[in-house]
This record gives sequence, structure tokens and C-alpha cells, in this order.
Amino acid sequence: MGADARPLLTNRLKLFMVTMILANVAGNMWRQLLPLYLQELGAGVCQVGLFFTLGAIAPLLFQLFGGWLSDAIGRLQAVAIGSLAGVVGYAVYILAPSWHWLLIATATGAVASSFVAPSYMAFIAEESTEQNRGRVYGLSSTLFQIVGIVGPPVGGYLSQYLGFRALFIISGALYTAATAIRLWMARGANREEDSPRERPSFARLRTDFGAMIGLVLAGGIVTWIFISDGVRDVTFGMAFQLLPLYMQNLMGLANVQIGWLSSINSAATMIFLSPAGWLSDKRGERVGIVGGFALIAAAIALFLRSQTFAGFVVVWALFG
Repeated sequence: MGADARPLLTNRLKLFMVTMILANVAGNMWRQLLPLYLQELGAGVCQVGLFFTLGAIAPLLFQLFGGWLSDAIGRLQAVAIGSLAGVVGYAVYILAPSWHWLLIATATGAVASSFVAPSYMAFIAEESTEQNRGRVYGLSSTLFQIVGIVGPPVGGYLSQYLGFRALFIISGALYTAATAIRLWMARGANREEDSPRERPSFARLRTDFGAMIGLVLAGGIVTWIFISDGVRDVTFGMAFQLLPLYMQNLMGLANVQIGWLSSINSAATMIFLSPAGWLSDKRGERVGIVGGFALIAAAIALFLRSQTFAGFVVVWALFG
């Protein structure tokens, strides 16, 4: 059989993508509604801001370590470890008596994402060939936008008509199912390895961290990407966690409508991914980056003047 006849996705990658879809549908069901859950558990606006500020510290502690450990012990093994932390986080979301307890869930969720996200990208690279890697990444990105379209409206409906705890029970069940498959895959990957891996050590961790920090601070393109993404993330962090409170408390939007806005955002992203890639190839990456930031600025300006659901639809489409 010729190389062209091989499937785009290997069987192992297909099963892995199933787990990613399950886990990310679960996450997209509640993530945009989390400020409203905090409010239901007694948090005020200032406390919601404090919650997300403290929650942003955990990814700083775990992100680099998660990527390093993925290189050290294997992609599927790192994903399995992170997924177990995610299951603990869902248990806290379900049982939390007050918003303070959700800080534990945020910390464990940061462990999960820090282990899974870098391993996911690396696993796709390892399961694809140089000839089809771009198509595999494109397909996986499209699938991720689909979960962003499906999850938020479902989460909005569940939280509005059944309550937030029911929402977290259902999304937690989906995530636990994904975790069970990941654990099985990690166990199989351990059996398939021909030779044992080098055990992770603090000496190797120190050396690898030094190399990564040097790359970020070298003053090249990586440094500037790091700075621009940091400015964008700070800007989003100042406002986006409070947007659901603003839209519900002041504009009167329901949970279902807020969920649909996130879905529209993902749909717009999916539609424009290919044209944006074409523009990047034709005009260079800088045009796409600057154009994206310009659209964000236009969306924020329109948001400040919007008072109806239809206006927010346009805003979230621009964000997408």
C-alpha cells in the first residue's frame, strides 16, 4: 500500500481525539459561566476578580513543568496524570459549599491543562508525518472549534433549567469517561515501549528550564510573541471573567444566551481559520496578527455600545 493510501489519522490518534472531544465538550459547557457560579456561591464582583487573579498563578507554576514532564515520561502518561487532577477538580466544583473552595478546583484544573495541552500538540506531531502534519493539525483544530460550538449552549441550558451542580455532574461524567480511556491508553503505551525512559531528575529539570527561559529572553521572535500574548492575556484577564456578570446583571441576558455567544465565537473562528491561514501565506504572519488585534479592538468598542443580544452576537463573532 502506498504512502498516499494511509489514513490521515492513525487509530491511536482517533481514540485520543475522542478523549479530547469528550473532555473539551465538558469544559466548554461551564467555563464561560463560571463567574455566574461564583456569584451563586456568594462571591461579589471584587471577589470574582480576586478568584481569577489567584487562579492565574497556578498555570504559571505548572505550564513549563507539564511540558517538560511530557518530554520526560511520555505524552500519554503526562495526559493521564493531568486528567486525574482534572477529575479531582470536577469533584470540588460539584461539592463546593462556597466560592472559596473553587480555588482548589482551579488549581487542579491548571495542573490538568498544563499537562494535557503541550502533550496534545506533541502527540499529534508524533502520530503524523511531515507530509500530512499540517492537514492533521488543521483537522484537529476544526474538531476543537466544533466542541466550542456544541458545549456552551448545552451548558447554558443545563445551568438555567437544572442548576449549576447538575451541570458540573454531567460535564464531570464526560470528563471522567475521557480520563478512563486516557489511563487505558497510557497503560498500553507503557507496555509498548522497547526500552525504559530516563527517570526525570531535578538536574535535568534545571538544565531544560534554563534553556527554555533563555529562548524566551533572547530578544528574538519568541520574546516578542511572548510579550504580545502577555499583553493580550492581561487585557482579557481584566475584563473577560467579568463579562458574564455584566451581561446578566446589567443587560439581562440569560445563561442560555451567554452560552450561545460562546458558541457563535467558536463558529466564527472555525469559518475564518482557513481564510486567515491563506492570508498569512500570502501576506505574512504579521498581517494576520495585527489584523487580529485590530478586530479585537473593534469588538471591544462595539461591546461598550451594545445593549441587546443581537449586538453581543456581532461582538462575539468579531472576537472569533
